[in-house]
Amino acid sequence: FFDGRLNASLAYFHLNQDNYAVSTGNRTPSGTTAYRAVSGVKTKGIELQVSGAVTPAWQLHAGITHQKSRRLGEPVSTLAPESQLSLYTSYKLGAGFSGLSVGAGARWQDDTWSNVSHPSGGKVRHTVKSFWLLDASARYQFSKQLSGSLAVNNLLDKKYYTVFDSNYSWGEPRSFNVSLRYDF
Repeated sequence: FFDGRLNASLAYFHLNQDNYAVSTGNRTPSGTTAYRAVSGVKTKGIELQVSGAVTPAWQLHAGITHQKSRRLGEPVSTLAPESQLSLYTSYKLGAGFSGLSVGAGARWQDDTWSNVSHPSGGKVRHTVKSFWLLDASARYQFSKQLSGSLAVNNLLDKKYYTVFDSNYSWGEPRSFNVSLRYDF
């Protein structure tokens, strides 16, 4: 669109899966999670992405994905979010800051849940609430061949965790990536 300044893609997907691994809620003799194979899992979803140049100096990327996995009408794969959203932007500064680009982004994911073992011997539903993560970046073009960049993921060091069957793990904390790039 707009003479190549804007790109968009839209995808619809529909998967029929057999031999889909579903946790039994039990453990194997070695202590790992036991699974059983089920047939008839249907996953339907849609993905939309838009990216491009709002102005010659301003770039934008946005994406949304929504999917549902069901078997006999019941949810399957509840540990993966049904909806995810991302929005990223970057801007090339001018005047006294020529060569510098700054960027920011946000990532969101929907609730996920699992039925986990309770010390009483039963199962309880544990939900990980939806959350946002913010990212930031800066890039400096020193010359035609040399550039340097700094990226900060999870800028606010948000504490969140994920559930995998009965195992909890913390999500990735704030991280930094510094790089130099030289093009020949």
